[in-house]
Amino acid sequence: MTPDQLIVWQNHQRVGTLWRGLDGRLMGFEYDEEWQASGQAISNSLPLNQRTWPPETLTAHHWFGNLLPEEQARAALIRQLGIPDQNARQTSAF
Repeated sequence: MTPDQLIVWQNHQRVGTLWRGLDGRLMGFEYDEEWQASGQAISNSLPLNQRTWPPETLTAHHWFGNLLPEEQARAALIRQLGIPDQNARQTSAF
């Protein structure tokens, strides 16, 4: 795992890997092989008929980004975590 990747877990089972694209802003996602074989998609937006959702499709970026808090709550979280200003814009990709 690189610093620009996060492992996605659900109920102690590895679901897949979320990563930041080359532009540093958009997220991609890839299902873990075992999770994909389980037949349980994490969302109708991310069906199992496709294993990898590249950042360029925006599908994973929009779905995972929607899990983050909105503007004021996100700003408060950024302050609380002490994320430097130059990195604050990148919180939409992690």
